[in-house]
Formats: sequence, structure tokens, C-alpha cells
Amino acid sequence: MADLAVVGDSEFVMGFELIGIKKIFEGETPAELKNSFSRALSDRTTGIIVTNDKALGKLDLNFRRNVENSISPVTVVLSTSMAAQQNLRDMIKKAIGIDLMNR
Repeated sequence: MADLAVVGDSEFVMGFELIGIKKIFEGETPAELKNSFSRALSDRTTGIIVTNDKALGKLDLNFRRNVENSISPVTVVLSTSMAAQQNLRDMIKKAIGIDLMNR
């Protein structure tokens, strides 16, 4: 079974640490976050990377596209914005071939 990894600033990752997620990649600056994402993406035991739109927003556009378009591991972006929710919906459809949110 693939592991879950979390990438983000200290405030974002804290809740995941509290529930027992072990693979935490923390970063505050754009350079730290790029390094954290690179480490998470290259870890062969990671199946899902959870992050937030704030962390992704600090990445340069090309690297951000690589993170968002990764198939293995897949990146799930948590956000309250409608655009991010649509992005999550599209990623789920791409990953499993079914639109789970279709009404």
C-alpha cells in the first residue's frame, strides 16, 4: 500500500502530524517548498501528496505544473476555492476514470 505524504507550511502540516501522518515535508519559502515537493515526488513509497493552494502558489509555474500533473504520486490540493475543488474533481476523474461528484 502506498503512503500518504503532506507538503506545506508548518501551520498546514501540523494537523496531519497530530493524526499520525509520518511523511511530512515542511517548507515556508518557495525554495524550501520546491525542495519538499521534490523529495515527496521522488519517494517511491508515496502514493498521494496532500498540499494546499497556498503552498502551490509559492512554486514557479513550470514546477507547479509538474506537481499538479504527477500521476504517481498524485497530488491532492486542499482549498476552499471553487477552482481548486474543480481541480480535485478532475484529478479524481483522471485517476479512477469515474466522476464521483456527478449528480
